Amino acid sequence: MWRVEIPCAIGDEDIVLAQLLGLDLAAADTDTPGIVKVWFAARNDAEQAGGAIFAIFEEEVQNWNESWQSEWSAQPVGQRLWLTPPWEDAPAPQGRLKLAMHPGTLFGNGDHPTTLLCLEALERHFTPGCTVADIGCGSGLLQQAAKLLGAATAIGCDLDFSAAQTAPDAFQGSADAIATKSIDVVIANIQLGVLERILPELHRIARRTIIISGLLENQHVEGATDIHIKDGWISLTLKPPY
Repeated sequence: MWRVEIPCAIGDEDIVLAQLLGLDLAAADTDTPGIVKVWFAARNDAEQAGGAIFAIFEEEVQNWNESWQSEWSAQPVGQRLWLTPPWEDAPAPQGRLKLAMHPGTLFGNGDHPTTLLCLEALERHFTPGCTVADIGCGSGLLQQAAKLLGAATAIGCDLDFSAAQTAPDAFQGSADAIATKSIDVVIANIQLGVLERILPELHRIARRTIIISGLLENQHVEGATDIHIKDGWISLTLKPPY
């Protein structure tokens, strides 16, 4: 297993990773601000990802699922959700909804601070029977949460084909494929560089609320309210123009 660490501007981690998705990645991690870590089974692939410029580290092959199982346990999120790994059979505590997260190799676990912030914000701004769209949905955790809470419709989209195939009710693409003013609550857990480019589309499709995260606590968006911080990351909400 070969690891390449690529430095980048803080906020551009997902942009850098998106440029590498055509390569044969074994895993990737964008959780460290200013650094994109990518793993490959073959050294040649690692060199294509920047190993000719950046250092390549050889590591033992890891069993990612075993590692996550040893490190991650169920936890409460917000007032109603109980986030749990899929291998845990115990029911949720009384009054909470069990939300099973299937960890993926590309974007880490569902207990990342930005994911937790989005789940908490979804609870605060959710109304029964609303429509929800998760832009950059990954494995579809936020869609699952919206359905558990009682959304009439919860869709997702992602530029990564494998993510779009894995998440329920998701398509490969972005917000520009969604009809104008068709979504009550729009969620985007995306790094700032990507978010700034798609923000006009989020405003276009949202009827009521836009929830954004993937930002460091010193990164803000004009007009944002309902600001919450967790472990150096931040979530914000926006009201679209009417």
